[in-house]
Amino acid sequence: MSTVVFGYSSDTSVEAGNELAEALLMNPKLVLFAAGGNDLANGITNYLTNLPAIKAAFTNATVVWVAPTARGATDMSPLARWMLTNAPGSYIDAYSATKGAYNVTGSGTFSAYVGPDNVHPNTEGHWAVFTVARNWLRAHGWFVP
Repeated sequence: MSTVVFGYSSDTSVEAGNELAEALLMNPKLVLFAAGGNDLANGITNYLTNLPAIKAAFTNATVVWVAPTARGATDMSPLARWMLTNAPGSYIDAYSATKGAYNVTGSGTFSAYVGPDNVHPNTEGHWAVFTVARNWLRAHGWFVP
């Protein structure tokens, strides 16, 4: 299976929608849409509009939504819950995989899976996302070594 990555750090579902034409040219069989937390910062309304439109564009593909990872200072659970109940199609829960055990320190609250910027996943966080995604793909018949 070939892998193509579209998107950049700080993109939202708006930018993802802007890249649909290029992604559609690849005629993918499987699309993993890994949304970050930037949409939550701009309000969940972006997802309400953009996720169904993105799903509708990939008529010949299985679209799987990957929830945003946990962030140290931002409660991502509302977005993860919304995706679980409203995202069209299948869902990989990267949020639950990375929320981990939170620790309170003098610098605030953080997860064991969040890097020093208190926003992006650290090595353990990336491994947790990979593991939950790989397990989901295997369980649903996609070959993943």
